[in-house]
Amino acid sequence: MSLGLLTCFIVAFEYKLPRNLPRCLASSSFDRPFKSLSSSSCKDVKFSVGHKKFPMTMKMKREEENAGDDASSCWVPLNAKRAELRLDATLICGQSFRWKQTGEDEWTCVISDALVSLKQTEDDVLVTTYMKHEAAASKLKGRAGEEGGEETDVKRTRPSESLMTSMRDYFGLSTPLEPLYNEWSKADAQWGQLAVAFPGLRVLRQDPVECLFSFICSSNNNIARITLMIDRLCSKYGKRFGRYKNIEFFSFPKLENLAKASEEELRALGLGYRSKYVHRTASFLVDEGGEPWLFDLRNVDHKEAQAALQQLHGVGAKVADCVCLFSLDKPCAIPVDTHVWQITVRELDPSLAETKSLTPKIYQRVGDLWRSRYGEHAGWAHTILFAADLSKFKTRKEEALGVESDKPKSSRSPKKKQKVEDL
Repeated sequence: MSLGLLTCFIVAFEYKLPRNLPRCLASSSFDRPFKSLSSSSCKDVKFSVGHKKFPMTMKMKREEENAGDDASSCWVPLNAKRAELRLDATLICGQSFRWKQTGEDEWTCVISDALVSLKQTEDDVLVTTYMKHEAAASKLKGRAGEEGGEETDVKRTRPSESLMTSMRDYFGLSTPLEPLYNEWSKADAQWGQLAVAFPGLRVLRQDPVECLFSFICSSNNNIARITLMIDRLCSKYGKRFGRYKNIEFFSFPKLENLAKASEEELRALGLGYRSKYVHRTASFLVDEGGEPWLFDLRNVDHKEAQAALQQLHGVGAKVADCVCLFSLDKPCAIPVDTHVWQITVRELDPSLAETKSLTPKIYQRVGDLWRSRYGEHAGWAHTILFAADLSKFKTRKEEALGVESDKPKSSRSPKKKQKVEDL
């Protein structure tokens, strides 16, 4: 046995190296003197001869254990450049409420019956998924009650091609975004400036069940509170997929589970008066055959889908159009609420400022104004302008338009904004 081989075995025993040794310790490497390892090109593990302490940190060890043997191979490109998809705008602009930021430029959610993480890079979006990791789950259970660290009981694995297909469908990548931005820039003088601040903001193609109940919960609500309600619904009635970076992830509940939930149980989750809408609508859909009733609306025109949805408890014109736009393939749908009303008055038709309520006729007129200016995908343009008006994107919008930040508020009470009664 050569000196190099003997030394490697000693180091492996002393430092408890993993079974999958780095490339520099494989094959012919064992026949070289151990001192040559210090100048090796190996990047997998670094250690110093003569020191008892192995320099790999506990965090690196946890990542290696939970990520799998080759973590980089578990991330698969979605083939979507930044101009076509920006996660930091698309996932937090009020379309969906279950994505959690789990790292720098990383977002995680249960989609298509899988726990999925997305990571934005300079030129693409990477996708990975996870499987149950019994060893990590056992360790996590043993440390119950301890504080600190990022606890995880799942193991990263490479997503299947069917999951990748589902993710491309979820983001509607079959519709190129750049040509639409160019088209809207010709119709709107300010659009070219906004496009610089909000590239890659896409309309999602969500599951209709999740989309419907999410927007039933959106009534008289804000994004933070809607997110909290949906989180509680999922943790109570959804399927658990695991814990990743201290966050428990669940699927959206099945229709049958929502139908079985009593109004009292839903109120206890903080849904308030919306509880009866969730319970009654879920029960109605189960009686009508379940999910197919909603999915079939993808095959009818916008007006027919909108009318069908308004049969449901808690669904008016605005919620119906949200479901049409974000899950039923109706890119011309324009959900109109007070926020969108203000944008319409400011950007499209100042004369509408005199209107005090959104009658069906006025609601239709507002939608027609958007469709007339932005065309077949007016709902996509609407979503971007809606996002640009959110407070979280205020600085980004002002920089794009060259507008100075608002001056400090005076001590006088500000004039109340006009509020239009929704349908």
